[in-house]
Order: sequence, then C-alpha cells, then structure tokens
Amino acid sequence: MINILKRTIGSLMISNGIAMLRGLPKFETIIASSDKFKNALNKVGVKLNYTELDVNYAFTSYDNWQEIIRCLYDNIVKFFKWEAETFDCDNRAELMSALCSAIFGVALGRVYCEIYDLNGELKYLHWANLIVDRDNNAYLLDVDNGGLCQKITSNNVVMGIVRYKLITLRIG
Repeated sequence: MINILKRTIGSLMISNGIAMLRGLPKFETIIASSDKFKNALNKVGVKLNYTELDVNYAFTSYDNWQEIIRCLYDNIVKFFKWEAETFDCDNRAELMSALCSAIFGVALGRVYCEIYDLNGELKYLHWANLIVDRDNNAYLLDVDNGGLCQKITSNNVVMGIVRYKLITLRIG
C-alpha cells in the first residue's frame, strides 16, 4: 500500500511539475545525429560502447541546458526519492532523459559508470546522464548527486567526493 501511495504522489508531482513548466519558452535547438554525442566524447579522448534508439536528436546551448536542468530537477526530479533496487539511479536517469525529451524536446543520454572514492576504491556501479551542447561539449549530470553537472575532459570525471569512470552510453 505504501508503494502505491508513493507512486501516486510521484505521478501527481510529475503532473504538477509539467503544468508549471508548460509556460516556459522552447529553447533554440539544432538537430543532429548520434554522431554529435560520439564526437563530443571523442574530442576529449573518451571512447564508449553505445546504443542509440533514434536517428536524430535535438541539442541546445549549455546556458539553456542549465535552465532545463534547474527547472526539471527543482520542480520534479528531486521529489522522487531514491529507493534501492526499486527507484534508483537507472530509473532516475531515465526519468530525467524522458522529461527533457517530452517537455523541452532535447536529447539527454544515459551513461553507465563505475564510481570510485577519491582514494581509488571502487564503490558501486551507477547510471547518470550525458549532456552534449551545441558547441560539442559533453557534460556529466548526476541527479542522484544533487543534480551536479561537470564538463567531461577525460574518462574520469570528479564530482563531489567521487570519481566517475564512464563505461557505456545509451542515446535516445
């Protein structure tokens, strides 16, 4: 019964959040193929296995991405509490990706990572999101880490008190 109540409240939060966001302007985007994701990572030496689900994707500026993340994270995503093996990192990364597509029409990838502490010890496996902006820069976004976002300059991204080693990418 508690899980049904949690899901109902979650659905209401999405509905209310979407209603609040409907009045936001559409951001200027460009349409490109999945090569834009790969090229943004390749330029900093990151080569990942990937799966793509669509043919074309919409990209926008990093300034617009910051506004999109703030709106979605603050109004919807942070209200979905992390719950081990029920509604955890993979579900939250998928939720963020789906909301970006449904509300703003932009593409947000999902990236599978190994998470290490700053001493180099493997802590756990994790799903986060990948942003690529119009200027072909890649950023790692982790909604489970307070919505932190960090530009990717190598296959090892330090955010907060952990290091993310990027493993594979899912686009679409």
